[in-house]
Amino acid sequence: MTRLKIINLETGNQPIFNDDKSVGIIFNGEIYDFREIKKELESQGYNFKTKSDTELILRAYEAYGLKRLDYFQGMFAVAIWNIHEKKLFLARDRVGQKPLYYYQDGHRFIFVSEIKAILCCPDVERKIDLVALDDYLNYGYIPGQRKIYKHIWSYKSRTWAQKAKDEWCARGPAYRASGSPKVRNDPGKI
Repeated sequence: MTRLKIINLETGNQPIFNDDKSVGIIFNGEIYDFREIKKELESQGYNFKTKSDTELILRAYEAYGLKRLDYFQGMFAVAIWNIHEKKLFLARDRVGQKPLYYYQDGHRFIFVSEIKAILCCPDVERKIDLVALDDYLNYGYIPGQRKIYKHIWSYKSRTWAQKAKDEWCARGPAYRASGSPKVRNDPGKI
């Protein structure tokens, strides 16, 4: 995996796992208030192996669960895999500065922060979405979550999604982990 590393160039490689390797994270972005959050977590007994904001998100997830995302100041797209619970959690920042795209064709689910990463897969269908093309020709852009390629979508800003047991649980426009999220089988409707 290749990624741009701003903070902690030496040890910021991804994915990063927690101590027992039960939770892993990949992250694109920057948490602006990570130093303050890190001090808070260290005061609660959490130890850090890196100086990266990626590990910070992982430790905050361990400490607070999903609700901590409401308080991060920054721009990000993040994926957290919980091995014991077999849950994949995806989230995008409040303003939507960091993109989060996905491809789903009935056989697999691919998530990325750049569409060209999806197109690197040789057997990914590259059909043009004619509705998206029509929107682009009429408006000069493609509104909503639809992208120019069929089966490629983007998550809205301030959205999180969680997949467990082949069911999608989506919440937006905020990350609030409380309440009863709607359950869907298709992340394209999130």
